Amino acid sequence: MSAGEQWTDEAVRRESERWVYVPLDGVCMGDERRLLVHLPMRLVQSRVWRSSAPNEERADELVGETLGAVRAAGAGKLVWHTGEGISPLFMDECLARRGFETTEELKVLAFFLVDGAGPRLPRLGATLALTKVNIATSGLTLEQAGFGVVATELRHALEVL
Repeated sequence: MSAGEQWTDEAVRRESERWVYVPLDGVCMGDERRLLVHLPMRLVQSRVWRSSAPNEERADELVGETLGAVRAAGAGKLVWHTGEGISPLFMDECLARRGFETTEELKVLAFFLVDGAGPRLPRLGATLALTKVNIATSGLTLEQAGFGVVATELRHALEVL
């Protein structure tokens, strides 16, 4: 994404899904209806990271299909993430009808990188040896900062010089 371009909701979703952790021996299955990750058998669980359905009837069908897929994969537990932007508003009720229970309320913290006229950085708690902090936006700059091969996968990172 170049400077000045606007992120679409779809682009934000795709980019955030790249950060979903899938172990080497895990399986990730995604389509327009859900992002399902079967974790390795030693963890005995699967996770739905995102889901979509136009109405409660379709949502119930999706839950049923997903439960079947999780059973077929041999998992004993299914964790279904819900909330604004990752599932329909009615998904919690749909899951509750199938016996799902809320096990955790997730608090999400955010930091705004732009404040008024320009960018700002969070308080890093840096030592006195830190002389300069910039936002690095290119793979080459990240590699020079010591981020190595992973650098080409990052969009923005803190460069410490």
